[in-house]
Amino acid sequence: MLEIKLLRAFLLAQYRSAVMGLLATCSLLLAGCFPSWESEAYLTSQSTWHTERTGAVKVIGPDVWFYVKTSNTVSLMSDYTKVRPFGISLWFEPRRPDIKFDPSRIALIIDESSNIVPSRVQLVRAGDTSRFDWWDCGRYPGTDFGPGPSYLLFRGFCAELYFDVDSPPPEKEFIMCITGLTIGDQQLNVPDIHFRRGKYWVAPIGK
Repeated sequence: MLEIKLLRAFLLAQYRSAVMGLLATCSLLLAGCFPSWESEAYLTSQSTWHTERTGAVKVIGPDVWFYVKTSNTVSLMSDYTKVRPFGISLWFEPRRPDIKFDPSRIALIIDESSNIVPSRVQLVRAGDTSRFDWWDCGRYPGTDFGPGPSYLLFRGFCAELYFDVDSPPPEKEFIMCITGLTIGDQQLNVPDIHFRRGKYWVAPIGK
């Protein structure tokens, strides 16, 4: 009888261990079924410029397109609003070959009195990461972009912009002003890009 009791206890322990492992696996897999939130770009008026949602938000103008992604993701798996600096990436697809971009001529207006410029910029020649979970430009071989401060755009030109502020929560509305896109000496009239809370679905492994 003692041996039977010991065997039952052993089998019960094995069963409980298997169930706990299965539940842990299911929890990880089901995390991909839960939403995440982050700041989503939009335009308050859409005429010659408009936006599309194809994974990331694409801002579309007459002469240039670019994807906008932010680092302040909040989900069941993570909370990146606790991270400083706040990151925004811009992935470009110019529609003509003579457009230049000066990443220092970007500013965030998070509060009425703020005018926050990037404290650091990382330039990357990137593949199309618009549908990937992460916000940054990805890990690619280094590229010599020249001395700057303005750089000639090409498809896959990606700029990681780091702002030395606490990452705002996704529900916090703010504005990004871009004055650094030019054709020759002419500044492109890019409308102010507004941000609101956007809902996304992410894989359990990613960010």
